[in-house]
Amino acid sequence: MCGVSGYVFRTGKVEQRLISKMTDVMQHRGPDASGTWISPDNHVALGHRRLSIIDLSSNANQPMQSKSRPVVVSFNGEIYNYKEIRQDLISQGCQFRTESDTEVLLEAYCHWGEDCFSRFDGMFAVAIYDIESRRLILARDRVGKKPLYYFKTNDTFAFASEIPALLVHPSFQKILNPDAINEFFTFGYISNTDSVWRHVHRLPPGSVLTFQLESWQHQTYRYWELPASDPTPIPIGDLVDVFESVLEKALRIRLRSDVPIGAFLSGGLDSSIIVALLARQRQIKTYSVGFGNRDDELPYAKLIADHFGTEHHELHVGAAEWPVLEMLIRHVGEPFGGSSLIPTYILSKATREHVTVALSGDGGDELFGGYKSYPATMLNSTLSQIVPTAVSHGIDKLLSRYQVKGRVARNLRRVAMGPLPGHMDRVAEQHFNTIRRDSLFSDHFKSSLMAPLETPERRRIYDIVSGPGTLLDRLTRCDFNRWMVDSVLVKVDRASMASSLEVRCPLLDHHVVEFAYANMGRNLRTVGMTRKRMLQLLGRKILPKSFSYRRKQGFGAPVANWFREPKVAKIVKELLLDQDELFFKKSVVARYLDEFSEDASNGQRIFLLTVFSLWRESFGI
Repeated sequence: MCGVSGYVFRTGKVEQRLISKMTDVMQHRGPDASGTWISPDNHVALGHRRLSIIDLSSNANQPMQSKSRPVVVSFNGEIYNYKEIRQDLISQGCQFRTESDTEVLLEAYCHWGEDCFSRFDGMFAVAIYDIESRRLILARDRVGKKPLYYFKTNDTFAFASEIPALLVHPSFQKILNPDAINEFFTFGYISNTDSVWRHVHRLPPGSVLTFQLESWQHQTYRYWELPASDPTPIPIGDLVDVFESVLEKALRIRLRSDVPIGAFLSGGLDSSIIVALLARQRQIKTYSVGFGNRDDELPYAKLIADHFGTEHHELHVGAAEWPVLEMLIRHVGEPFGGSSLIPTYILSKATREHVTVALSGDGGDELFGGYKSYPATMLNSTLSQIVPTAVSHGIDKLLSRYQVKGRVARNLRRVAMGPLPGHMDRVAEQHFNTIRRDSLFSDHFKSSLMAPLETPERRRIYDIVSGPGTLLDRLTRCDFNRWMVDSVLVKVDRASMASSLEVRCPLLDHHVVEFAYANMGRNLRTVGMTRKRMLQLLGRKILPKSFSYRRKQGFGAPVANWFREPKVAKIVKELLLDQDELFFKKSVVARYLDEFSEDASNGQRIFLLTVFSLWRESFGI
């Protein structure tokens, strides 16, 4: 795992000092080595920070230039099937001087061009400069496990693994994207190709960007999409066996490493299955984190660790860890409302003391229907078809008139909304809905929005969820494309990289993803209120009989409890009430703080306000 950076000047000459500065901002992503490369014409600069995983020698350092063609690469990630591709290339006459996957990637491009990316099984964000054609090629893995940001002006094209590396470039335009901020307060993160900076974009997953220096034009295309569902029925027993085989192969190929490997173990279904399959291959170390509250899953993790004989390590995270949030927000580079960023970092930091690579169970909920909102949305969809529209709207008016609150009232309102708006309302429940944002945002900020209080991301979600397929299939595709990519994977990447730890996700192997979306009919994702049925069927085959198939706990930090800690409460209050009213009204913020003692549901909203304020301070907004 590494950090990549680079920039192109149209007329001026690139500087060694500047590319080194951009690269060193990401030292945490690659503490083992640093390198830069400048093109012969002095118009292109590439930088790299290395976390050594495969071929630990200095020969594998980057940027790396091909011996067969004038092509150079800066690459972040891992190509898990590099040995197979290497043998294929050798059979066609290629020669290698290292044992690294980087050189395999480089020579694969020299041999197959941009078609090479569809041959890779891995996670990657890569920059390739073809000197002869004066073309820069950026590419990102199918699922989007590794990040890549870029901006373009009349004279500069720059890119990096993290936004802060772009901010140090003198051509960076520090202009905010108000609609992205609106989206953050709606959903807790910023999605799609946008960022909080108007001119900074993220390359979508499964995409290639080609930039031609002569014309100063670029284009982006997808080389991979989620597959359509296959209606061909397969017996469930056979399907479980096929799934086990596909997942076991994905896990086995992720054990290729020249450094020690461990595994995250939450005690939930996804990570327990990964540990069970991993235990077939080798003796392993497992790592778990708990919060000391009623939702603590440490006992469940220990049960799995004891059953499979792992070397198990437990950590406890409390309010004392709060100060790391500011550092993590600096790494993200924009507001990010996932409180699980904190425990993921603490877990990664402790894991890094023993191993350099950790396997995780991320992806199971999005692939196999693990979120509790899915059955609820499908139930609301059924009710909206049964209950006449006039009746449901009448109930909604009565609830609003008498200000009836609570879970039942919210669900009845969602029936009146319809399944899609109702699902969106449920997703944004802990954040700021339209009414709350209208009250919170200052008039000055609201006037800057493209479509006041309506986010472009919300419209994109409607486009996804309104497409073909069953409602559940559309909901999981929506969450896979946005929530997982731009929230879950951002959290995992920034928290682990802040600790210089590589995290590998077998459930997000593209073969597993393709299997899930091609074969998972509604009944293999959820039956009634039972979620992740396919994973449960596999679990009953390979996990101990004592395993608890309980409701999903989630991994978010208990920030509402932390806000009750006097030290944390004092810090947060001073931070929020010391802000100007450029973005939101101080009186409304003060009201949320005052109401918190009686309404703990405000905890996540206060967390979003806190994160936004920390981001403002960190980047001088």
